[in-house]
Amino acid sequence: MNNIDEKAKDVIKNIVDMQGGIAGGSEGGEENPPEHPEKWDETKVYAYKSKDNIVVPVPNGFTVSEIDREQSVNTGLVIKITQEGVTSEFVWVPVANTSEMFGVDKDGNNLGKLYKFTKYGEETVVTAYNWTETSEIMKVTDGGLAYEPAIAPTDSTESYYTDAGIKDKDGNPITTSVQFKTQLQEEFNTMKESIEKYNGFYIGRYETGNLSKTRAAVTKNNSDIGSQTWYVMYQKSKEIVEGKSSMIWGCQWDAVMKWFLSDDGTKEYVTNSIVKGNYSGSQIPTGSNDNYSVKNIYDMAGNEEEWTLTSFPNTGRALRRTRF
Repeated sequence: MNNIDEKAKDVIKNIVDMQGGIAGGSEGGEENPPEHPEKWDETKVYAYKSKDNIVVPVPNGFTVSEIDREQSVNTGLVIKITQEGVTSEFVWVPVANTSEMFGVDKDGNNLGKLYKFTKYGEETVVTAYNWTETSEIMKVTDGGLAYEPAIAPTDSTESYYTDAGIKDKDGNPITTSVQFKTQLQEEFNTMKESIEKYNGFYIGRYETGNLSKTRAAVTKNNSDIGSQTWYVMYQKSKEIVEGKSSMIWGCQWDAVMKWFLSDDGTKEYVTNSIVKGNYSGSQIPTGSNDNYSVKNIYDMAGNEEEWTLTSFPNTGRALRRTRF
C-alpha cells in the first residue's frame, strides 16, 4: 500500500452493494430459478445457479453474462447493467469466512482487517497488516499505518467536498471531516452487513472509466480513467449504479487476493503479477489486454494504481495494486 498525494492521477475499482438493492426488476431468465437462502432479501436480489453449481445473489436490474466462461464462480461470474446506453460489468467475489474481513473495536465500531501478502519460497504467507484481535476485540497496533474506516488529513478541507458534490444520505452537503467520518463508518457498516448476508460482493470488472462525464461506468476499452481528485472519484463511484455502487474498501481488495490465493491457477498472481499487468509506464485502455485478466477481473496489476477507501490517518489515502 502507498500513501501519495490526494490529487494523483489514478483510477478506482468499484463494488456493488446489494444491501441497498438496485432499481429495476429481476432479470434472471431461468425457467426454474434456484431458491433463495433464507437470509437473502428477495426484494433486492434474485438467486442464480452458476455453471459450477453455486447459487449466487444477483442484484435486481442486473443480468448474468451470456458467455459460458463468464457464468462460473470459480472462473469469475460476470453480471451487467445498462444505463443511459452504457453497460457496466462486475464480477462476483465469494467470501467464505467474513470474520477474516471485519473486526470490532473496544467501542463497538466495525473495522476492516487488512493483510500483508509475503512470498516465502513457493508459499505466500498472509499476516495481519497492523491489527491484533483478542477475545473478539480488534485493536489497530499503529495509528500511522493504513486502516479503515478512517479520515485523512485532507478531509479537513471543505472545498474538496464541495467541488466533488459530496452529500450525506439525506442529501445534505458534507463540509467537515467529522461529518465525513460518520458517513464513512455508516457506509462501512452497510457494506459489512451486505457481505455477511450474501457471503460475497461484486467488484468492477474493469478500472472505472468515463470519469470526465456525468455518469462514470465500468466498461472495456475506456481511457477516461484518471485526472480526478480522490473526492471526485469517491462521489462518482457512488453514482455508477443508482447510488448503490462504491469505491472499494481495502478489506475487500484483500478478500479478492485471498480468493486468488485459494486457487492454484491464480495464487501466483498475488505476489508475482509481472506477466499479468501493464508495467510499461504508459496507460492502456481498460481491459484491452486479455493477458491482464484474472478470474475475469482486469488490470488489478500495473496500468494505474487504484484508489481505495482505506486511509493513512497521518498522510493520505491508500492506493492498491498487486505486486511483482
